[in-house]
Amino acid sequence: MTRIEKLAVYGFNSYGSRGTGICAANPGERKQPLEATRCGCGFVAGFSDAADGVPGIFAVELPHATWVERERGSVAALFQDRANRVRRWLTRIVLGLWAVAFVCDTGYFAEYGDQFNSWILGLVYDDRGAIFSTIWKSYPVVTLTCCSVAAAALVIWATNRLWLTAACKFKPPEIFNTKRARAAMLAAILGLAIVGLRGSLGPRPIQMKDAATTGDNFLNKIVFNPFSALRYVVSEHLTLQGAAGLKTFLPDGDVKAAAAALFPAGVEARNLDECLLRAAPGAKTPRPSHIFLVVMESYDSWAMEPQFASLGLTKRLTALGEQGIHVRAFLPSGSGTEETLGAIITGLPESGVMVNYQASVQRGLPTDIAGIFKRLGYKPRFFYGGYLSWQRLGDFCREHGVEEICGGDKMSPRLTGNEWGVDDKVLFQFILDHTADEPTFNLVMTTSYHPPFSVNLESEGWDAAAVKTNALCGGLSERTLRILGHL
Repeated sequence: MTRIEKLAVYGFNSYGSRGTGICAANPGERKQPLEATRCGCGFVAGFSDAADGVPGIFAVELPHATWVERERGSVAALFQDRANRVRRWLTRIVLGLWAVAFVCDTGYFAEYGDQFNSWILGLVYDDRGAIFSTIWKSYPVVTLTCCSVAAAALVIWATNRLWLTAACKFKPPEIFNTKRARAAMLAAILGLAIVGLRGSLGPRPIQMKDAATTGDNFLNKIVFNPFSALRYVVSEHLTLQGAAGLKTFLPDGDVKAAAAALFPAGVEARNLDECLLRAAPGAKTPRPSHIFLVVMESYDSWAMEPQFASLGLTKRLTALGEQGIHVRAFLPSGSGTEETLGAIITGLPESGVMVNYQASVQRGLPTDIAGIFKRLGYKPRFFYGGYLSWQRLGDFCREHGVEEICGGDKMSPRLTGNEWGVDDKVLFQFILDHTADEPTFNLVMTTSYHPPFSVNLESEGWDAAAVKTNALCGGLSERTLRILGHL
């Protein structure tokens, strides 16, 4: 099942199959959608006021023209008409932005199960060409664009017609031409604008934590609108990337007290390196000539569990786990590729900071995995099937002690797999061809298990028939079957 199908089914299941849906027996569940809508209006109000408040104030502040003056073409009437024109155009622009943002946000939610979050920063730090190429191959971009333009045009046209009809048929009462009435209207607009920007009538403005207003995770995630979600992403990123440095996480700056709290056994340590020092007893096996740490892009471990063994998707990987060590109680260091690689390369736990862009660590760290294995007698190497310029990965590895760094440009004249890198088969063959007698530690980053999942499975000898006939895979789409084939 694709992510879009999961989103649709989850939404249906949440409110169509839970008891009797919104009319479920539990009264609290019936109120959840209304509560989510109420809270969502608070986040919408801030953006709407920012877009519409200034022209509204501008229109009221101008000398208000009576209908007689308007017919005579007075200066006040001219300014009033211009103010109305500004409001109409701003309304069209805002409605157009809402249409585009809604379509983009819906696709984003289907892919990531959330509204705009930190993943959207990939448009800044990631390979934008590869991202847009993946979107183009994975989604009906032309159809979505045409539908978005048509929907926006229809809404703008309908709004414009409504505006003009109302202006022609309804004349403001004469009382609004008085100075007191204009002052009262201006005060009312300012008051509503302030309340709207705060998103709340309470003692404090609406905050991100207020989004969790229901007991349903799906509804909580859709409380935000796209613009509010983007605002929080940018704000949080700027906070983490700011110049405050250590004070962001340790306001009092007392490193010694923090170290004593985290490492009680290292009270007598002279520095943080000694606090982190651990002596492993070592394995009772012959010293290996080569060590390979393979970081497999987006890979799933569920296929290695016994209940899915009949699918036969990860036979060789399962065999490796049986022959060596298979850790099931395992958590990733972060939610993305670079967060995971950053923690492995530097030895620093992920804390929301793009460590590969931090000048303070560009001269290496005592916890670098490359330095540790070099002291053990291994040459540290890094292999990646994509371009080393992605997330400045090549420079990042070099700064942290990796002596041999190879990207997809060395493995093939062009990235033969897809825009993210060469096929993993090409990557692994290159590593074998460039491994000799010298002991090495090899950090390997794969790319094939990543949208648009373009490995030619048929030429690699994978037969989908066995998976299709398996009871566990009944009703799966062809795209989902291809994704399984990439495992």
